[in-house]
Amino acid sequence: MTTKTSSNELLEALSSLKPEADQITNSWYIGRREQTLQRVLTRAAQAPEPAATTVLVPKWRHRRRAILAGAVVVAILGGGAAWAYSKYAAWFTGGALDVFTCMTSWSAPGDAAHAAEQYGGVPLTTDPIADCDHYADLTGKPRIIDPVAVRWQDWQVVGPRAGMPAEAVPITQKEDPRIFELENSFDDYVDGGLSTCLDETTGSQLAHSELDRLGLTGWRITTREQDPQAGPCALLLVLEPGVVEVRTFFSPNPVPESSGLIPLLRSEIAEQCLSLPEAEAIVTDALAAEHHWASSAQADPEADCTRVDLTITGSLQVFLYGPELAKR
Repeated sequence: MTTKTSSNELLEALSSLKPEADQITNSWYIGRREQTLQRVLTRAAQAPEPAATTVLVPKWRHRRRAILAGAVVVAILGGGAAWAYSKYAAWFTGGALDVFTCMTSWSAPGDAAHAAEQYGGVPLTTDPIADCDHYADLTGKPRIIDPVAVRWQDWQVVGPRAGMPAEAVPITQKEDPRIFELENSFDDYVDGGLSTCLDETTGSQLAHSELDRLGLTGWRITTREQDPQAGPCALLLVLEPGVVEVRTFFSPNPVPESSGLIPLLRSEIAEQCLSLPEAEAIVTDALAAEHHWASSAQADPEADCTRVDLTITGSLQVFLYGPELAKR
């Protein structure tokens, strides 16, 4: 039987992962420490519940948010300067073992001897090749020549077609971008599923509204009640394509209000009608002093104004969807 990690044990584990001052200059070391820290938090947050209430999460949901873990990371790391994570070249060096790794030549993800040839991080879109191009630009590393996205052993990797291992299996089907946005909306602190304390009724209403907005038809919305002592709010989950679960009595993250990021994104983007470039400029300025993942900005020519989602998944991450020119 697995015992869930206590808060004290979790904090002790985090403290032990903090780099020494003389190690902060080693970008590969920082990248690996970030990944180790993220795995510790994710495992703690996803520790099994008692058998009667355990839910098996399908493998397709590899990008599901470790919401509780994210809040703890932000609380401990604080601003982006705290652990010298302000430079993408340091943060994303070495790739992301639990998500996907980009590599300009083939080697096992996380191999220190080939760290200079690897980068990556959390998904920005449903296109891992496009994401790798963006991470290459952020880190100042070369883009992959003739890239191919594959499943290789237990990893998701984007690497060059030349020299691809025989056991690597090309990924031929991408996740529906509408489902990607649906999950981000359910996890959003600005005006989405975590922006207020939902109950079963309001949670179901939001799920119906978002499914209609995204044109996702034929989906079922189910409810799962948990122990009322777990918390007062409902959580929305995409269990699998076609099924949304409203999970009641959930305790959401403590919101990192100190930066004022949530009300700023709400008042300056969600409640305005901006073009995508205008919204990007606001996000770039707002995140300048924050510990955060790379932001995602996706063009939506059919949108009148840019919409914004803020998720907390190991750190802050902002997703923008909007027109190149606002239709005011």
